[in-house]
Amino acid sequence: MIKVIMYHYVREFCEQQPNLNFLHIDDFCKQLDFFQENGGVLTREGWSNFINGDQSVSGFLLTFDDGFVDHYKYVYPELKKRGLLGVFYVNSKPILDEEFCDVHAIHYLLSAIDHNLIFKYLVKNHNLMVEQRYSDGTYSKQISNQYEIECKRFLNYQLTEITRGRVLLDLFEHFKIDIKEALSNVYLTPEQVKEMHDGGMLIGAHAHSHNLMGKMPYAQQKLEVEKSTSLMKKLTGLDSVSFCFPYGGVDSYNNETLEILREIEVPYAFVVNSADLKSSHLIDSCYELPRFDCNEFKHGSRYEP
Repeated sequence: MIKVIMYHYVREFCEQQPNLNFLHIDDFCKQLDFFQENGGVLTREGWSNFINGDQSVSGFLLTFDDGFVDHYKYVYPELKKRGLLGVFYVNSKPILDEEFCDVHAIHYLLSAIDHNLIFKYLVKNHNLMVEQRYSDGTYSKQISNQYEIECKRFLNYQLTEITRGRVLLDLFEHFKIDIKEALSNVYLTPEQVKEMHDGGMLIGAHAHSHNLMGKMPYAQQKLEVEKSTSLMKKLTGLDSVSFCFPYGGVDSYNNETLEILREIEVPYAFVVNSADLKSSHLIDSCYELPRFDCNEFKHGSRYEP
């Protein structure tokens, strides 16, 4: 059996983004040591053998979401040095459109600007109102202050996709953040993706915009999959690439999404479900392969300065 591990931001502390939720590269290295000492981390050959039916393969498979430049600067050199495999799932919007995915724009703003200032600006200029319907505990499990929680609730749940984009642009402008510079500090470039592929890593698609696909109409879902898979095929020169659902929960896809993956002949896809990956999954549910979050294992907790 294999334990598939999911990572997002992996980096050093950055004074320009003091509030970012990330795994420090030192802890990532400690976690790699732990995995190598307790079952081993898969190489590209090992993963290839597993997906081709070798049931004897076991260990940890490392996956990295969202196509962050962190993965090139910090993760890739460490994996290459150790001869280990990383599977990197990249959103296509930052490359094709040279724009933030909304979720990452929100991360950037909340990591760089005092949450109270953002909250007050949204209340005054964009009609943010604290709603009782969020008493169900949305974001309550996260280590966040109340201003951050209310900003996330407003931006992620109370706005339409079009309105959210306008509000985010206004926030970047108001707080005098250079979007082009911010983009270069967040996302991989096409050249970096190619270099990682050539260096032995696997590159997969993570949809186009990182929006919740399960609530999209069929045509929009298909565009999300086609844009991202087409770009990753072009960058890697491969005939097919795997897929990973943004967010990865049960509401992040539906039966139409799975049908689209079958039509495009995606070989397999990952969700978020804390369970071991068995060879039977590749036969019975190849588009719903389980993954653990890195914070479920030793040395995987967020950095606290």
